[in-house]
Amino acid sequence: MLRIFVTGDNHIGLKYANYEKSSLLADSRTEAFRGMIEYANNEKCDLFVITGDLFHDVSKIPKKNIKLILDILSDFSGHVIILPGNHDFYDKDADLWRVFNESAKSRDNVILLTDYRPYEIEAGGDAVILYPALCTSKHSAVDENNLGWIKDEGIIPDSNYRIGIAHGAVEGETIDKEGKYFLMTRSELEDISVDVWLIGHTHVPFPRGLSEEYTAANERIFNAGTHQQTDVNNNTQGICFIVEISKDKKIRAKKFISGKIRFYRREIALTAGEMEEILIRELADIGDNNVVDIILSGAVTLDEYEDRRRIIEGVLSRFIEASYDDYALNKLISK
Repeated sequence: MLRIFVTGDNHIGLKYANYEKSSLLADSRTEAFRGMIEYANNEKCDLFVITGDLFHDVSKIPKKNIKLILDILSDFSGHVIILPGNHDFYDKDADLWRVFNESAKSRDNVILLTDYRPYEIEAGGDAVILYPALCTSKHSAVDENNLGWIKDEGIIPDSNYRIGIAHGAVEGETIDKEGKYFLMTRSELEDISVDVWLIGHTHVPFPRGLSEEYTAANERIFNAGTHQQTDVNNNTQGICFIVEISKDKKIRAKKFISGKIRFYRREIALTAGEMEEILIRELADIGDNNVVDIILSGAVTLDEYEDRRRIIEGVLSRFIEASYDDYALNKLISK
């Protein structure tokens, strides 16, 4: 049996420039990996696979951030497999990868996939062959991807575990109207005889509906999405997948909720005389350690309207960051 922890689109180095607590939000993306590594070790995973965009870019990531994530990844008990994505595309002369490669020399469990070739490793006494469709640029030529060399391999299924790892848009799952994000079709992926495909680029996970308990999977294409929600427009909890392949190549999978900070947007209709109570009630299900944006509508009393800033900011003060739009909020006119 082969058990794989799958994550991607982690965007270490994302700045959060529009937030007051930008450092906290940025650092939390790295700190979430501690829980991921602990969980993967407890689950006795053989591989920890990152399907691209571990880093947000190739030139502006501080050395200390690169070394810190490597320190955390090196605590995994098995192989850590890293695929360059379109944000952290592979260029051996890029600042990111020069620092990474130098720092990774002392971490013998970390494998960076830099070539279009099969990588054969051993996991639990079994041979595992990795087929990487890595990115060497931020964008692709229109409707092109990096699967060609894998198709040419003419893979014949056997007792070895054969794992495809790719970064790019998947037709039907990802918006890529111009076809510049290494667009792949499902049929194209399914026609290649690997045991599973581990995909990155789409921040929302698919297949949808995986629970926190193992279930048999009819699917061979797994995109875990981002491990922690990037912003309010990224509609995910922040999860990872654990994909298990049996000796007879049956697949089970489950999800692990890895995100520590969520971003919420709520539209709240207010009623005169109940402004504060409604705000408290409508946000009661959201924990303090989150980011909230609210859009207000309705009509409130004149006193509430004139005091609205104090009321709103008082209710929102418990969150890490909060913002509001009261453009559609009106004051009740008494006759």
